[in-house]
Amino acid sequence: MSEEKVLNIHQRKVAAMLALRSIPKNGYNAFGRYKYATDGDVLDTMRVLLAEHGIDFCVSMTEHEWIESKNRTIVHMSITLANMDDPEDYLVLKAIGEANDKTDKGTVKALTSGVKYFLLKTFLASAGNEDDDADSGPEPPGGKLTELSTLAQKNRVKELMEKLGYKNVDAALTERRFPALSKLSVDQAATVIEKLEAKIAEKGAE
Repeated sequence: MSEEKVLNIHQRKVAAMLALRSIPKNGYNAFGRYKYATDGDVLDTMRVLLAEHGIDFCVSMTEHEWIESKNRTIVHMSITLANMDDPEDYLVLKAIGEANDKTDKGTVKALTSGVKYFLLKTFLASAGNEDDDADSGPEPPGGKLTELSTLAQKNRVKELMEKLGYKNVDAALTERRFPALSKLSVDQAATVIEKLEAKIAEKGAE
């Protein structure tokens, strides 16, 4: 009886790609009215898939940076895909993760985002609108659109943006992964105002 052929890491990766049919889409973007795969959807699906094909997955953060002008945390990662049956057979790939968050959760968010999109792109998986995630603004209760922001909220956003030196309000909002000023919901506008007021207060304390 011939021995069963042991697949190398490249063959295991291709086999996993062929076995991957779809990823659940349990996330819902209320503004765009579409479903997308959450971090949990991707990680839960890929964890089982990699284990079934004997692929060990290891992540190491190699660099961390904080861009104050853009309120953004960026992490650089080294990711290893190894053959479970032959530890000397492995791939080492690089990935980057970003998060619009300067708190102690910023690094974790950036790592999670980086791993999620590394898996999606490396294994050519579809997950809905890849630009959407939990930082796209608050999701309205019940998964339905809330009413658009009030005139007072819009004026307050513009006022705060001007104080911070932003000339193009829509561009500044888009950079923070919010819709344009005219399309902000009441909840999203409240979140933006809260963040801007906190930033102004922080600058005043410096």
